[in-house]
Amino acid sequence: MKSVKSQYIIYIAFAVISIIINTSTQIIVQTVYNHIDCLMLDREFFHNVTFGFMLKILIATGVAFIFKYIIDKAIVFEVNGVLDSKRMKLRQFGFYLLFSFVTTIIFWGIVLVFKMIFADQWAELVGTVVGLSIGYTIKFFLDCKIAFKPAIENKEEC
Repeated sequence: MKSVKSQYIIYIAFAVISIIINTSTQIIVQTVYNHIDCLMLDREFFHNVTFGFMLKILIATGVAFIFKYIIDKAIVFEVNGVLDSKRMKLRQFGFYLLFSFVTTIIFWGIVLVFKMIFADQWAELVGTVVGLSIGYTIKFFLDCKIAFKPAIENKEEC
């Protein structure tokens, strides 16, 4: 059993990888839709924010979520094979998804603020890193205290 400190270090290491996955996915999606002649993607959704921008952060968030859930469950919190009932697995995934949703709102909010204030692709990337860093720190403690805690006995307090 890892200490909370070592879990957090591992969590942050994989969060960095997830941030790289997220930003890389955004760049890939941006590159793809720059080569597609679709006026809908260039339409402004809200103050310097286009539908294409919303699409790329939605896709990137989904890709990073899948990666992060698999890693958190298997490596960070080590719960593979620990949960016996489907109800416990569903509870764990439900809380994980809920906390992901809440921290995604924080992340998107920060990215959108950077986008609206600076209107620059580099500002989007900085906003992405800042937003994901804050979100992942909050999410670690929520996951540790609530989502994955019932799956592990004798768990050190977060």
